[in-house]
Amino acid sequence: GEIQTAQLLREGTTDQIDSRVTALNDERNAILANLPALKEQARLSDIGREALLNYQSRLADVNSELGRLEGARPEVALRQFTEASGEMARALREDVTKITADRDKKIADIRADLAEKEVEAERTRSEAFNEARATAQDEREDQEAQHQENLRRIISRANATIANAVGNRDALAAFMAQKQRDEELEEEQKANAKRIKEIQKREGEALKVIEKRYSDQLRAAQTAAQRAISLEIQKAQAEITLRGQAYNAELQQLQAALFAQYGLQNQFWAATYNLAARTVASIAGIQTQSARTVQLANLYSQTPNVKKYACGGYPAVGQTVLVGG
Repeated sequence: GEIQTAQLLREGTTDQIDSRVTALNDERNAILANLPALKEQARLSDIGREALLNYQSRLADVNSELGRLEGARPEVALRQFTEASGEMARALREDVTKITADRDKKIADIRADLAEKEVEAERTRSEAFNEARATAQDEREDQEAQHQENLRRIISRANATIANAVGNRDALAAFMAQKQRDEELEEEQKANAKRIKEIQKREGEALKVIEKRYSDQLRAAQTAAQRAISLEIQKAQAEITLRGQAYNAELQQLQAALFAQYGLQNQFWAATYNLAARTVASIAGIQTQSARTVQLANLYSQTPNVKKYACGGYPAVGQTVLVGG
């Protein structure tokens, strides 16, 4: 009996102790039920007296073992609670680690996709810029060729008129031809400058349109990425909250199963508080390890501020420590 009891105290569960107590009580009741007959036999014979002594010795052993088991049950319940709740806390930490790792991977994928879109947008912008500048340069070259042709035509026509006037010894006609030539050259220079300015204006407007299109495209991609990042953060926080709530419920169920019938609430709440505090601290450590990714997610102003939540951003788990209040 002592060996079995010691093993139960060291390795057993409350259910096993309860089963052992039930068996011992059944045996005790059977001994007590037989005592009157045994006492009568003891009065009549030596064999009866020996049998009575054996039963009384066994009854004493049973009573002693029952006392040890009943006295040790709180200790076993606490040990069982510590082991089971420790496994629950480990599972919770693993779940939180997986959730945050999945969240960080998804955020990294979103940012990688955004980076690709930014590179593609910049490539498109650069190509559009080059095309607009090339078009403007072609127009400037065409305009320069037309300008040179107009200059040659004006000079050629003026030279012919001047030569004819000189041949006719008409000094006035030659003078007027020179004056008209100079005026036409001046007008051509002004017209050329105006056309060049128009080309430059069209080029500038085209570049502005391209830049705006690029900025809008980039802003849309960044906004979509930020919304996706915020959604992943919110989803992860919701998963952690649900898992923390399930952890709290499991912890309460474990307490009810092990302690509620034995008036051990004080021991339970102390154990629960310590376990919850360690669990929350470990979860806060998990969040700290992934803080760099969350900081990347905070690049845009709409990213949720996890600092407003208790215990490292996991409110449901944080509430666990508010026990006995």
